[in-house]
Amino acid sequence: MKCFITGGSGFVGSNLITRLIEEGHEVLAMARSKESADKVKNLGATPISVDMKETDRLAADLEGCSAVFHLASATDFWKGYEYVYNINVDGTEKLIEAAKKAKVPKFIYISTAAIILRGKPVYNADETLSFSGLPGGNYRKTKILAEKIVEKNNSETFQTVILRPPLVWGKGSVIKLLIEATRENKLAWFNQGRYQIPISHVKNLCHAILLAYQKGRAGEMYYIIDQNHVEWREFLTSILATQGLEPPRKSMNRSMALAMGYVLPIFWKIMRKQGPPPIDAEMIHMQGTEYTISDKKAREELGYEDIISLEEGLEELKSGF
Repeated sequence: MKCFITGGSGFVGSNLITRLIEEGHEVLAMARSKESADKVKNLGATPISVDMKETDRLAADLEGCSAVFHLASATDFWKGYEYVYNINVDGTEKLIEAAKKAKVPKFIYISTAAIILRGKPVYNADETLSFSGLPGGNYRKTKILAEKIVEKNNSETFQTVILRPPLVWGKGSVIKLLIEATRENKLAWFNQGRYQIPISHVKNLCHAILLAYQKGRAGEMYYIIDQNHVEWREFLTSILATQGLEPPRKSMNRSMALAMGYVLPIFWKIMRKQGPPPIDAEMIHMQGTEYTISDKKAREELGYEDIISLEEGLEELKSGF
């Protein structure tokens, strides 16, 4: 298979490239900087430098591809709605336009399970759960708008599949930032961290992405999670232990943290401070809300199963992040 990946220099993308190359596939990966191009090249992929808006040029690069794996998204949601919308929504639309011009038959879109988080706990959610309105927050809102574009473009000749993973973990994941915050004594729990969440190890997710290409039904969406849900406090404590770190002792009331999360980004913008604010409401909604998911559909229709366990994933982390 010849395929094209966006977000190839990122955490999930680099793992997916590795898996594809190991299986003998030809991989093209979008790279917007020299650093990204060097990284995907070192992984064995061919870097492609083109702006998403240049659909004719992009279509030429996509000629002969059997699939597009769209992983790239704007996660620095604190930069504002327009910025996030331009990448997550407009970028997806332009990529689909180019892929259709190039007659690519399959388009796999990696969304997020966080779409279902609306401020309250959600239990045993599956693909039938739907909402009448959009979620709050730049990231969750734009990801569901992008999903709608993907769904709208599904056809017999351009088959789309959507995957919704929750928190993706493993070597090099966003959890690295939490480890750094712990070392600097800047990390605190929300409500002591005593709530259940789903997780997805990056190797399990990459396995599911390939299954979605091979077996995913056109126009369908699938939740992809590890077999067992975890309590956030226990999970993060176990990860910190692999690095010889003690868990934080501080804890914030979730409601109070949310209030701060709405105000601080405004202050950050007014003061023109660089980098993300120390706390953001969307981050709290996504990391501090209890929810559980059923991935029965993926396990039955795709034949998805965990290829790495929680214990094996933690063991891998002992060699460093």
